[in-house]
Amino acid sequence: MAISIYPLIKRALKKELRNAPEIKLADKVIIISDLHLGLKDGADQFHQCEAALLHALKIYANKGYELIILGDCFELWEQDSIYEIVKAYNYIFTYIKNNYLNYYIIAGNHDKKILKCDIAQTILTKNIYQSIKCNNILITHGHKGEIEIPFARQFVKLLGWFQNKNYLGVRDLPRTANDISRKHCNNLWQAQQELGINLICGHTHNPRIERVIHHVNTANNKLITGSFYANAGCCSFLDGSISFIDLDVKNNIPSLIKVSKDLKITKSYG
Repeated sequence: MAISIYPLIKRALKKELRNAPEIKLADKVIIISDLHLGLKDGADQFHQCEAALLHALKIYANKGYELIILGDCFELWEQDSIYEIVKAYNYIFTYIKNNYLNYYIIAGNHDKKILKCDIAQTILTKNIYQSIKCNNILITHGHKGEIEIPFARQFVKLLGWFQNKNYLGVRDLPRTANDISRKHCNNLWQAQQELGINLICGHTHNPRIERVIHHVNTANNKLITGSFYANAGCCSFLDGSISFIDLDVKNNIPSLIKVSKDLKITKSYG
């Protein structure tokens, strides 16, 4: 719950672009975002998406991909202990550690405390960053530059309490239904174009890929060049589905992948 103001978004992205470390990624990377892992209680928005995520993780591990978790992996606005969350979903992190040669965690607004958390680096990975760059791609959660509404965190924690107790039939309001989030997504896209970079974010729960196409080979409709803005969506949709980015790092080509609750996979290209 925040207010998106374009000049602040652009300025924040320019700062991330200056400060983010350059990371050598593999040629193929899967980028998942916004799991909002909790304690598997009534407030946990991820549990209905477990099957879809595990299905995707296994497919891409077998293909030799690296993995990036692009922020808000942990719901630390509702929960206080990252250790307890990792304990609740230990099988997921064990699978990742055992099957992905390299994986990276980017901090989001709901779990930014992992940047200064020794426990996180000990039980998860030392590859924890605020943002990273690779091959003219800025990879960042996407919340920087927003103005957080006062008491937003307290409201989220209270909402989680109602969900856990199942009072009043309270359910989460997905960010995709929020006009502010759509506006923020558009602000990120506009900033990406003006800065002349490729940008991959999460945060808004609004999966999309937008490209500025410079040249297309009309013989096979293949994209030759073009900068892009890609949003991974989230892995905590209420219908049990997930979305994420399949990134061809070498050729700077993102694809948007969706996995339904019944494990049906669809793919669209940017």
